[in-house]
Amino acid sequence: MSKTHTAAVSPTEEDLIVLPGPRPGTAMRVRIEPGVDGYVRLEHLAYSSGMGWYTQKSFTIPGEMLAALVPQLRKADCMIPKHRDDEPRLTIGPALNNQPIRLQRREA
Repeated sequence: MSKTHTAAVSPTEEDLIVLPGPRPGTAMRVRIEPGVDGYVRLEHLAYSSGMGWYTQKSFTIPGEMLAALVPQLRKADCMIPKHRDDEPRLTIGPALNNQPIRLQRREA
């Protein structure tokens, strides 16, 4: 792993999906850098009425670790109870309605 990954997004990264988070105003974006030195980047997104959607946290998984990690995530998925849809939720930010959201880059 000689490659250093920073929070900056590579121009060759591709968005795979943006999933609604457990609460309104949150989401998880999955990005991939394809290729031999590829990686997956998970981004925790948050919504602010002044800023719109923004990346709050970012975590990079090197491509060579994916084969070992995926089965462990499946096990964890089986061990964690699913969210009950009848529980009240906060209403912060636009609703995603299980639809992918289009995120746009904004200059700082």
